[in-house]
Amino acid sequence: LKSDKQLDLMKSQFKFKTGIFTCEGWEAFSDGDFCLDDANKQCVTKMPNTEGEFTALTRKDKPNKYVNTPLFYQIWKALRDHGNYQHHDWTVKVDPQTVFLPQRLRDFFNDKTKFKGVQTEQGNYFENCPGVESGMFGNIEVTNLKAFSVFMTQLEDCKLSLCWRNTDDCKKDWKYGPWGEDKFMQECLDKNGVSKIEGFELTQSGTCPKQRPKAEKNNINYVPSCGAGMRSEERRVGKECRS
Repeated sequence: LKSDKQLDLMKSQFKFKTGIFTCEGWEAFSDGDFCLDDANKQCVTKMPNTEGEFTALTRKDKPNKYVNTPLFYQIWKALRDHGNYQHHDWTVKVDPQTVFLPQRLRDFFNDKTKFKGVQTEQGNYFENCPGVESGMFGNIEVTNLKAFSVFMTQLEDCKLSLCWRNTDDCKKDWKYGPWGEDKFMQECLDKNGVSKIEGFELTQSGTCPKQRPKAEKNNINYVPSCGAGMRSEERRVGKECRS
């Protein structure tokens, strides 16, 4: 977790059983030690910096933040080792600051008319940001079992073969520098024949340019409001917002 605020958000969600904690199964990870419930020692899984990469890389557009792909690489390996994802039709990753409403996601899955895209034997994942080259943004990542299983199988190969580090041989592939975990995951899924489906109704996030209000078009730090007055047609499965 990046801040005390995110830690407080996770603890509150756990206490009131909201967000990912209302899913049929969940796992929480961090690069530090902390418990969601101190009294009952319900703690998150601390990821070891096995390869010494957690603080090795930064991006040109975010020079004060470390690239999160090395941390998530260890998380993905832990998920594979635990194997819990194999018991669920869908795997969802959400950031702590994302207001995630699982029942809306279940309703979304039940409405097959929303699935715009070719479905393949390798599974499917959803793009949630329109109008960009790589539209699987990390505030909420949704893959079905087949797709996530492919990703788990090809994880090491993707880390070795993709240009996620932006070395001299790969600079043309990503102008900002090393890829974040969402870009890495999408590129790995694409490389291995997983089909992407438009899921732009899944979320509303200030990090997605086309989901900002016109007045905030150029504000890269825009965060949507959590106001109760949001119109029903604007409701999303997940929403990064400020209270």
